[in-house]
Amino acid sequence: MTSSSCSPFIPAGSYQESLSANTVIQVTLTATCKNESGGSNQSTLTFNSGALSGINDISNDNGNLTLESGSGSPINTENPYVPAGSYQDSSSDIQITLSANCRNEKGDGVNSSITYSEADAKKFSGIENNNGQLESTTSNSISLSTVSESDEGDDDDGDGDGDDGDGSADGGDDAGAEAGGDAGADAGGDAAAAGGADAAGDTAAAAGGADAAADASAAAAAFCA
Repeated sequence: MTSSSCSPFIPAGSYQESLSANTVIQVTLTATCKNESGGSNQSTLTFNSGALSGINDISNDNGNLTLESGSGSPINTENPYVPAGSYQDSSSDIQITLSANCRNEKGDGVNSSITYSEADAKKFSGIENNNGQLESTTSNSISLSTVSESDEGDDDDGDGDGDDGDGSADGGDDAGAEAGGDAGADAGGDAAAAGGADAAGDTAAAAGGADAAADASAAAAAFCA
């Protein structure tokens, strides 16, 4: 039987579907925690998926990460790749090391681990088993820098059309030159307007990518092998 976990203290992911028989998932959580004197302390807590019965919180107990038992639902469960708990409210520099024995393509068990920060986890769309190795996956969304580069390309086309309009007037009289200049300006204006429309479309696509990333995180949070 393969061990899997729906616990909010165990990072979610499809890797849980291909663990070796009877293996447990181990998590090492490290954070800089505030203490009662106003200072801070770096604390490390290691636990596994087989020892979380009755646990409803990971707290910051005067600068020390602590498993707490009790009733009620855990808090700070928004990111399914970061162990939930009240410690997040008074801690920084959160780092997670996830370890498990994963089956490879031959069916053999491989000990694997992955280490990442809370900031890294915000970009995750999943954690998977790639032939016995734990790996993170990220959402493919359009970046604002890509939109900006696309806009510059559209503007260059507009300028080029304007130059063509001016060039066509070189062999004519003054009236022809003025007409050519006006035509070039109109063409440049039309191209610029088209560039603006492209930019609006790219911005909407970027927003769609962000929505897709949010949907992926929501799906990972709901994962239960």
